[in-house]
Amino acid sequence: MDDEPDAAACPSAPTQMRERSDLVKSLDHGAITFLVDYKVDQLKLRAGTVDIIGLDDYPCSHEDGCRWEIIDEQIAEADRLGLRYWAVIQAHGDDYYQQPTPDELREEFRRWRASNMEGYLVFSWRWPPDDPTLWLENHPELLAVLADENAH
Repeated sequence: MDDEPDAAACPSAPTQMRERSDLVKSLDHGAITFLVDYKVDQLKLRAGTVDIIGLDDYPCSHEDGCRWEIIDEQIAEADRLGLRYWAVIQAHGDDYYQQPTPDELREEFRRWRASNMEGYLVFSWRWPPDDPTLWLENHPELLAVLADENAH
């Protein structure tokens, strides 16, 4: 339905998400609606707007290294609110984000597996578009971790 809608900048965003979700479900009664957000403080505004929330506050940056508490905070708030959620796993790097090592990628999965996540997706196959050295498809060591995770 949306990618990181900002209720602080657009206070009507949660209502709009709920209305869009309702419209989709009126057209397809079996549809499952989904949006992605990283703003832990706004998760309470997402409750009841869509079926599943993708949590995508990535833990590894060049400036701070890997801050695992980011994942823990997302999980704690989503669980407190009773949300259905998927993890959005960081497997990319760019000017801000540090591409995780295989061990760091395993740590992401370890934390998410201990949560109530119902599924996960991985960002990103080809990001950033202008630097193929950071594309996931060019990192067999990370693909091996993903293959191992998918086997479980």
